[in-house]
Amino acid sequence: MSPLFCSSFYRLSILSLFFIATSSLQAKTFSVNGKGQADIVAGDIQLAQKMAERNAKRNGLEAAAIKLLPTDSQQQSFHNRKMLLWKEMEKTISKTTLLDRYKVGNGAKVEVQLVLQINKNSLLSVLKEKELRSPENDPLPRRKVLIIVAEEIQGVYGQLSLTEDMQEASTTLTKLLTDKGFIVLDNQQLQRRIRHDKSIQQLVGNAATAAALGLKHNADLILTGKAMAKQSTVSLGDLKTNVANVSFKLLETDTARIIATASGTKTKPHIDEVSGGRIAIGLATEEAVASILKQASKHEYQHLTKTLDLSVSGISHFQLAILKKIFKKEFQQINEIHQRSYVNQLASLELSSQEKAEDLADEITLKDFGAFRLRVDSVSANQITAHLIMKQ
Repeated sequence: MSPLFCSSFYRLSILSLFFIATSSLQAKTFSVNGKGQADIVAGDIQLAQKMAERNAKRNGLEAAAIKLLPTDSQQQSFHNRKMLLWKEMEKTISKTTLLDRYKVGNGAKVEVQLVLQINKNSLLSVLKEKELRSPENDPLPRRKVLIIVAEEIQGVYGQLSLTEDMQEASTTLTKLLTDKGFIVLDNQQLQRRIRHDKSIQQLVGNAATAAALGLKHNADLILTGKAMAKQSTVSLGDLKTNVANVSFKLLETDTARIIATASGTKTKPHIDEVSGGRIAIGLATEEAVASILKQASKHEYQHLTKTLDLSVSGISHFQLAILKKIFKKEFQQINEIHQRSYVNQLASLELSSQEKAEDLADEITLKDFGAFRLRVDSVSANQITAHLIMKQ
């Protein structure tokens, strides 16, 4: 082999390796554009630019996350929880390029446009770790639930209470809840003990009794209710119309609080009243479960929001007005602000936030408020104490 051929082959090999490495890197990263705005508070343009860049990053990250989440339900879940994800998501940015920066709104705002290079695998890992599921389909992931439902069919042969091997509502509930991430506890032995007696009626009608039973069996939640089917007077030839009505309650076992209620009604023509009644009960149960899960999701999301007390000393009323405006405009993790009192340069604020007190305290400490900053003096589970310090 000639030296010239060896040299050419070597250069070709190096180029091939470079192309493979570049292609692999490109496959693992992708680019998104982000645009963000921020108000110019007290003439501080530098702070507005900084906040606009942060908002541009978050808008770009949001676009990237939506691009990676295939279903509408997952995207809605991301919108509900994104305030909890920003810190981890920002770590997935491998490169930031400034496209443009200018004033808008008659000079009252700064707008920034960025190009973000996102590590795809890292972002997917963050989204997966936080278990972004559909708020309707998986509101309370991996929580243990006990199902106790009284089921019966009324027909020409009288009233038939369904045994555990025939209970259509319990079977349907178990399947649907398991599919959505719940751990459904085996309740067959329990059903045998309480079937056909007053205990099951007490469970269905008494939240405290049901919750106590759930705690006894190490359940986080207990779902109780009734399912009944009967034949109507409407018939289609040899087929009799079976009408099913179901009603359910979902309770927290530690508080006995009802977090969701739902009912459903369905009909099913069938030649056999038992088979037709069971099918109708199953269809009505599916209808009710959708509502149960949606309400449970809202309950979980509300629990993500915490009420925190913020006390700021050494602050004038004018500075307090600026502080509240910045909180509302620039702190996306703060949902609501209520001023409790202002006396002798001491302000007491109530914040509704999706962040823990310690995380919010970190952001307040690092925040540039323009002419002043806040020195955090103490932090507890639900309270932050700070002092305003003017810049030199």
